[in-house]
Amino acid sequence: MQVSHEGKRRRKHRAALVTKTVSKSVFETPNVKHAVWGIALVLTLWTLFSSIQSSRAHYHFQHAKNGLAAFAAGDFSQQQAVIKAAKNAIDIDPDRANYHETLGSLYEYLALNVIAEKHKDKDTIMVQRQWLDLAYSHYQSAAGLRPYWPVTQANLGMIRWRQNTIDEQLFTHITNAHRLGRMKAEVHEFIVQIGGALYLSQHPYFMEQQAMFIHHLSNGIRNPQSRKVILKYIATTNIKSDVCGWLKQDEHSQKHLKCVKNV
Repeated sequence: MQVSHEGKRRRKHRAALVTKTVSKSVFETPNVKHAVWGIALVLTLWTLFSSIQSSRAHYHFQHAKNGLAAFAAGDFSQQQAVIKAAKNAIDIDPDRANYHETLGSLYEYLALNVIAEKHKDKDTIMVQRQWLDLAYSHYQSAAGLRPYWPVTQANLGMIRWRQNTIDEQLFTHITNAHRLGRMKAEVHEFIVQIGGALYLSQHPYFMEQQAMFIHHLSNGIRNPQSRKVILKYIATTNIKSDVCGWLKQDEHSQKHLKCVKNV
């Protein structure tokens, strides 16, 4: 059977390949490619820079922490270098609460060193006040960055106390420390010392908050991290008999206090 020329032409027409035009994605255009690579490079460089800065800040912070341990032991021979290291860490990364907390503690130890001196002139007392003001300022910065950390509230309250400022702000720090750190060793130490002083001075705030002070007395003696400090404070202030009376139902505290039982 013969196939007509017209039929052959139709078959050829149907068999012809159809060419499709595929549009390029916007991300495949040269300008966009360059922009994406540029952004990636900037992000990489920024990440590298941030990592280097973080390492530098941590290095200075470790130096400051080592200095804090030396200050606590009474060694102030590297005072300027230690303070500078703490400041450098904050300059590099000012949003770290523990950096401010550490610098505040360094200033507090400097103030305590001055307080311990037997003979103080007006200039020395002024320096002491400056150290306490700086400590309070950095503790405030730490509290702003980490508002729910109870130890910072205790530190703020202790500075207020060392400044001989018994006011509503001090009571607010006491309340905040108690509210945020009811079982924290540092809070036990702080509130027991403040409470004992208020009791001895017959301040009405002690009577208002006696239950809170007794709570920290009892739990502070139970906590091995705060027990030594609290027992020493009770012994040096001669309030053992009073504390034994307040904690007469607490056999654990009675044992550590070596209270005399009434026969």
